[in-house]
Amino acid sequence: MCPPESVLRQQNGRSSTSTATLTQTTATTQHEQLVELHRNTSEDTLMENAYGEAERVTMIEEVLASAPPPWHSIALIGSVLAIFVQMLPSWDEIDQVATLDTFSKSEAWIGGPLQLGIYRFIIALTIWSTSLYLLCGPGWSLLTSWKPGSKLRSGATIRLQGIKTMFPFTSWSWNMLGLSYSLNALIALSVATGQDVWIAQLQNNWLLRLALIVWEVAAPCVILVSTVIRFAIWEMLLKAGGDTSNLKSFRNVMMHNANAFFVVLEVSLLGGLPVRFNEASLAPLFGVCYVIFTWNMANRWTERKHGPQFIYFFFDTTMGKVTTIALVCLLCALLIFYALFATARIVLDSLSGVFKQANDGDDYSVTELACHASFALLLTSAVCRFRDHW
Repeated sequence: MCPPESVLRQQNGRSSTSTATLTQTTATTQHEQLVELHRNTSEDTLMENAYGEAERVTMIEEVLASAPPPWHSIALIGSVLAIFVQMLPSWDEIDQVATLDTFSKSEAWIGGPLQLGIYRFIIALTIWSTSLYLLCGPGWSLLTSWKPGSKLRSGATIRLQGIKTMFPFTSWSWNMLGLSYSLNALIALSVATGQDVWIAQLQNNWLLRLALIVWEVAAPCVILVSTVIRFAIWEMLLKAGGDTSNLKSFRNVMMHNANAFFVVLEVSLLGGLPVRFNEASLAPLFGVCYVIFTWNMANRWTERKHGPQFIYFFFDTTMGKVTTIALVCLLCALLIFYALFATARIVLDSLSGVFKQANDGDDYSVTELACHASFALLLTSAVCRFRDHW
């Protein structure tokens, strides 16, 4: 038997209500489960991301806290030290050239040791005046910008003021050149005024030895500075869209351009001081001293929160093999410039002999002067830079 229609409608209504309630309850439960799952998943993801970020930050902080040179860079510096210390000349070899005549002899067009000493003294005074200005002046700031792949923190400001202005390799080579010109001027003026006896009486001939060593170190290092500024640092700033106005300042013009001119002037137009292959180990050892110095200064240029920094991008110790390759390139460049000066002096002396024979023993000819001046002009123009576009 079938139930009455009213009863069926009532039962159908209850059934529909129960079905709707069940469907709603099921949907609510599924929604809550999805929300809970999403919440748990989000929390897990956030925890994982947070852990990964913390691990990454910790890794960066560990790198920034210390940036020791790679083992192959240390091995390179150790090898250079071992090789070039063995190549150091004996004092007897140095004494063969470190004589009063070497430092008082001038090119024929200069006039004599008095004029030579005066010219050298003026240049020495110019160099020391610039260094004094740096020591007492406002200094300057460097904003670090590292190559891709570096683990150093870019954007740190290195403030160079007071004694720190003497810490760049530019200042090292500049002051070495100032010391060289000072010693050379002193010797030439002493000979010119007949007061050179005290130099000969010095124990172990130390003044003349020092003058020769300082000169043979300063000459190639100065040219290296000018070359690196022109072809590396200046170009890097241009490619990065940086401001090069600081490179055109008076200080930089003096220490990056006038320095090269002063060296070439001495070699070709003033006294013609020799740069000999026998002492070729002196300049690389000086460079090694600066590399060790800059490694030890890595955590002293800025506040510790910035981590280790360097004032030259090619000394970045976090670049792996690139770090060692940069050191090898600098060493090769230094040796090339040393060989250039040694060869140039030999060639210029040979040409002087040829010109004297052609002019029946006259002191010099206009052709000889032009030859020396051309060498000075060519070399300085090759390494000096005054503007962004040549």
